[in-house]
This record gives sequence, structure tokens and C-alpha cells, in this order.
Amino acid sequence: MQPAVIRRSRFFVEPETVYLRVRDGDKHEEHLFRIHRYFLERDSELFRGMFACPPTKGSIEGQTEETAIHLPGVVPYELECLMAFLYEGMYDRVVPLEEWIALLSVSSRLLFDKIREHAISAIERHAPPLEPARKILLATKHDIPRWLHPAFTELCTRPDALSEDETSELGAEIAARVGRARDMVRLRAGYGQPGGVGFSKAFAGCGCKDCRDARSESVRANYVAMVDSIIKETIALP
Repeated sequence: MQPAVIRRSRFFVEPETVYLRVRDGDKHEEHLFRIHRYFLERDSELFRGMFACPPTKGSIEGQTEETAIHLPGVVPYELECLMAFLYEGMYDRVVPLEEWIALLSVSSRLLFDKIREHAISAIERHAPPLEPARKILLATKHDIPRWLHPAFTELCTRPDALSEDETSELGAEIAARVGRARDMVRLRAGYGQPGGVGFSKAFAGCGCKDCRDARSESVRANYVAMVDSIIKETIALP
């Protein structure tokens, strides 16, 4: 008697693949990719909704090269990064920062929510860190509000003014706001020195180390609060 054969509902993956098409605008080329449908349905709200729709008359979209699903706004490198993560993400490999940024872009556009969060965390941990001006651009483009305040704080408190490249990246309006915020910080803090916010009083009275440390910490806290207030007021952050 032959044993009963049971298809496991969780790990009996259908072999169906899907063709995807993206455009390389610089080279006027279209690139085709072929991926297992399972990954798209598992990880993307966009593709789950797409595949749940009943097919229209004729060929089903994505089943052949001729009917490949077009992904507007996605470039070949971004989709390659997504494929690499889906098929090779469990392996220990060094991923360059540009690949994480590409993965952030494509996962945001195609609603791969968990992959998006993974890319955000990887960019936050990356050493050296992402430049603040570029971080602001990515945060604005991909709706990552938690990146904005630290990046603007770095631009407004560092010794160096905005470079020409940073000004170009941020645009004239934002660059002007950063410039005003920097001027206000320097003015209120004694030209950029945290000690300008009450430093002369930090060592008044008792001169023991504990008291000096406590007063210095108070000065630093006042400085941070002052910078936060200026950034929210000048750059209109929530």
C-alpha cells in the first residue's frame, strides 16, 4: 500500500514565474526580468492586489516576454538589487550603500514594506554614514520623517557651511532656510560654541567635579533645546 501524499500548504510552492519589464531611459533600452511569482505575492502589497484581480481577455499579463508587466519609474539597477535581496538576502555579503539606496527606492515604489524597513535600517547603520543633504532628499522622497531632524541638525551645527553641491541638492529655498538657521544658532550660541548658551555660568559657585559636570550637562541640554527650536521654527519641521 502506497503512503498518502500530502501537499504541505505552507511549503508547496508553485513554480509559476512572472516577467517584469523596466526601462533604462538613459540608454533607451527596456530590460526584462523573470522572477518567481511567490516572492512578489509574499512580500508586496502591490503585486498581491495585482494578482488578485481577475485576468482580462487574451494573454495574462506577465506570463510571457511579450506581456511582461511594465514597472514605470523603476530602473534596471533597482530591480536587480531587489532580485538580489529576494534570492540572496539570507547570505552574508557586503552590500554597498548605493545598493541599499536603490533597494529603498524600489521597495517604496512597489510596496515591499518589510524590505523597505530593512533597507532603512541598513542605511542608518552604514559606516560611513549617509551625507546629511542626501539623507534629507531621500527622507523627503521616500517619506522617512525620522531622518529629517537629525540631518538638519547636523547641517545647522557643523562648522562648515553648505557646499555648492549640497545647495544644489537641497534647492534654493531649503538651502536658504538652512543658512538662516545656521546664523541663528551661531548668534544665540556664541558663534557656534555650545558654551555660548550659559557657558560662563557653568563653573560658577561650587568648583567640584560633580557640580561642574552637572552644570556642563545643563548647558549642553539648553544648547540642544535651542537648536531644536530654531530648526522647527526656521525649517518648519513638525
